[in-house]
Amino acid sequence: GLITLAETIIRSLKWAGAMEVEAMQSKKDGEFYLIEINPRFPAWIYLATAAGANLPYMYLQNALGKPAPNPGEYSTGMVFTNYTTNLITNLSKIQTLFTTGEIVYKKAV
Repeated sequence: GLITLAETIIRSLKWAGAMEVEAMQSKKDGEFYLIEINPRFPAWIYLATAAGANLPYMYLQNALGKPAPNPGEYSTGMVFTNYTTNLITNLSKIQTLFTTGEIVYKKAV
């Protein structure tokens, strides 16, 4: 299954650290096929923190040789959505973005 695939990859690479393994299950044969491996925490990592399990903090504690805290109770039924927005603007607005961290547009009346 999927867990076995991930464990096999981690053991084969002798990996220690955050990692995201992406795979898809074939409808044809039910097997899991590797899509990609990302050697970092995944984009959705904040979902775990928002649900009550701060995985990066737990990992850090472990890396420092300290006991990782038990997350205890955590929320279920939450979802993470990652989206991007394309924006076309004047080049002059970029300086404002870099210095203030935002671009403010006035609504057209």
